Amino acid sequence: MKLLKIIFLITLLTQPNKALSKTSGNYVGIDFIKSNLSFSRHSFYKNYSQKSVHTHPTSSDSLGLKYSYAFNYKNFYIAPGLIFEFNNVKNNLNNSSNPGEASIDIQGSTYSKIRRRYGTKIDFGFDINDYLSVYSTYGYAINYFTNYSSAYYDSDLEPNEKPWFIYKSHRTAPFIGGGFRVKINDNWLINAEYNQTRFTTLSNAKNIYGDKEFFGVTYESPHKTKFNNNIKTIKLGINYAL
Repeated sequence: MKLLKIIFLITLLTQPNKALSKTSGNYVGIDFIKSNLSFSRHSFYKNYSQKSVHTHPTSSDSLGLKYSYAFNYKNFYIAPGLIFEFNNVKNNLNNSSNPGEASIDIQGSTYSKIRRRYGTKIDFGFDINDYLSVYSTYGYAINYFTNYSSAYYDSDLEPNEKPWFIYKSHRTAPFIGGGFRVKINDNWLINAEYNQTRFTTLSNAKNIYGDKEFFGVTYESPHKTKFNNNIKTIKLGINYAL
């Protein structure tokens, strides 16, 4: 009889408890993403540098894939995971928040574009009840970007096909955010999340043309250009518990 009680107690303790383990196990999902990008540009010339103000944010809609595994203890959970996002968001310097800033680049075009990112994240959450949980998220992602800058060829403002530079590369950067999850049934959940990241890129500008004169004013090509990127992301996700 004593042995049966011990077996019964062990069985009871090892049974999954929905009240204590609402968010747990493997999850895969898809995110519908709205990415907002703004940036400032800092150009370095021979004898001086020129820093621009931030542009107005521009947005783009895209998709992302994700996987996570949640460990739950008394309604608190930790969920490490992976993300892959097709951001594809672009912002032009002519979208400057300072009306005078666009005139600086009237002889050319400059933009920053975030093509995609992937990385790792970890969520720290709490199950409020059987259906709703809230969480904060922290992660580290590799951001694939393109920086572009060009100048017009002559004073007639004819577009020049050769830019100062097209710089395609990647940068790692942390991100931070938060969100909530709503359980629809035993297998399906939906979630909403906001996160933000910043990173800086430094491009070596090829001085293809040297100094050029436009309307009696001499313009010098920059030798280096720094882009300070600010990305804000809003996600609406569909998740399936494996």
